[in-house]
Amino acid sequence: MKKRLLGVTLSLIIGAVLLIGGLYVLNIGPFEESTADAGSSIDEINKRSFDTEEMTTNLKSGEFIRAQFRIQLDEAQTLAELEKRDFQVKHVVLLALAEISADQLIGSEGIQELEEQIKTQLNQHLDSGRVEAVYTTTKVVQ
Repeated sequence: MKKRLLGVTLSLIIGAVLLIGGLYVLNIGPFEESTADAGSSIDEINKRSFDTEEMTTNLKSGEFIRAQFRIQLDEAQTLAELEKRDFQVKHVVLLALAEISADQLIGSEGIQELEEQIKTQLNQHLDSGRVEAVYTTTKVVQ
């Protein structure tokens, strides 16, 4: 009797582990990734995006940069908050540019690092919502 109960219990545990493992591997059920952003149309993204002014400033290495960014936000309320914080946006961008050299901005890797740094810093200023992405729309180094 005890052997039979032990066998049934062990079978149930193995079945549960296999089921959970299968759901994980197939990325379904509780392991399914959110596709909310994937369904966003470009019009929806544009409605919740903020364009910085074109800024000219010095880089750490002494060169000048003229740059402009588009900041993609998670929702319209976040856009309204960021528009009120435009002076903080300028401050974050200027500080980020002041810490980077012209050599670091050659190629996509340096630009992506700069965009990620700006995104992280802006998210720290927001009371609600978040910055989803920062895109460099203009960049001229002299």
